[in-house]
Amino acid sequence: MFWDSILSIGRAIVDFVEKLTVEEVKVFVKAVVELGKELGILDKDTDIIELGDKAIQAEHQGKNLEDYDSSAEFVASLDDVETDDVESEKISDEDKLTKGAELVAQLIAEKYDGFDVEKYAECQADNPEYFTPERIREFGKLIKEDCEIVNDIVDYINGSEVNIEKRIKDEEVLVGIEKAIDSSISDGEALQKVREAFQ
Repeated sequence: MFWDSILSIGRAIVDFVEKLTVEEVKVFVKAVVELGKELGILDKDTDIIELGDKAIQAEHQGKNLEDYDSSAEFVASLDDVETDDVESEKISDEDKLTKGAELVAQLIAEKYDGFDVEKYAECQADNPEYFTPERIREFGKLIKEDCEIVNDIVDYINGSEVNIEKRIKDEEVLVGIEKAIDSSISDGEALQKVREAFQ
């Protein structure tokens, strides 16, 4: 059951990425990686193309995610994988990026059960002007505290939340993010910034 859930997240990422252009893939993967680094899932200097390359070649060598106790254990095992330059050249950067994003999403989902990492990453990729490094940092804190709140906020940002009471609660959290970034602004100014960004 555990692997069914984790692997389904990976498949969802792959299915989603297949619908994107190359440039859109890069933006989406960047969103996943930024979140992974903010949550401490990835080292700050992790090269996502290299990670994806190693994972693909590891699979070609018979190493499978399901053979490990966790996604984290599988990713740690990639340090021991010797990549072949000729084989690497046969794998497109897009495939390496997709595999890297798939792994990072699985790592996040494994650590934060109930968090819809695909939907969040899509939302971040669609709103690059809003998701500054400071805001991503605040979202990272929220995910650590209660990832369900972030799922709700993503619905607000996407415009799919129509329940007024929920929208008000989401705005309160978003106002809190603005004030955490700039403590000098008032609640009203923070709310105005939120509404200007998403309405």
